[in-house]
Amino acid sequence: MMEHLKADERTVLLLREVLNFSYSEIANNIKKSEENCRKIFSRAKQKISVVEGESLNYEENKSIIDRFIEAFQMEHTDTLLELISNNVTLYSDGGGKVTAAIRPITSVTNVLALLYGIIKKAPNDLYFRVNSVNYQPAIVIYINGKFHSIISFYISDKK
Repeated sequence: MMEHLKADERTVLLLREVLNFSYSEIANNIKKSEENCRKIFSRAKQKISVVEGESLNYEENKSIIDRFIEAFQMEHTDTLLELISNNVTLYSDGGGKVTAAIRPITSVTNVLALLYGIIKKAPNDLYFRVNSVNYQPAIVIYINGKFHSIISFYISDKK
């Protein structure tokens, strides 16, 4: 769902929905007015509401993500291949602050290689939780006890 949003819309939405920032805090962080942040948030919510109708329900998605996490941690490639579409595309956005893939990553092999490469380089104090982001479960990653990134999913029953 996040790929349908502009960078500032993603930022405002995540700061407001996931980290519970006030509009004042968001405005200060992204150097925009509070009123503009409210409009950006509203626009982002409208955009994702259109996409939400296409996904499975929350509990089904959480079950799939839990299976994905377990299979990823145990390196059960067969299970991962069952869960990930052959048409998978991974988008990343560092917001100009952190390293991100410049181009979308396509194919199961390339996506898994990238994810395994990232996790092998991760610091020991990395931890994650499955939280609600855009009304769907997502993996929220923390490093040094601070928010670092989010892995959100667009889950469809189409292969």
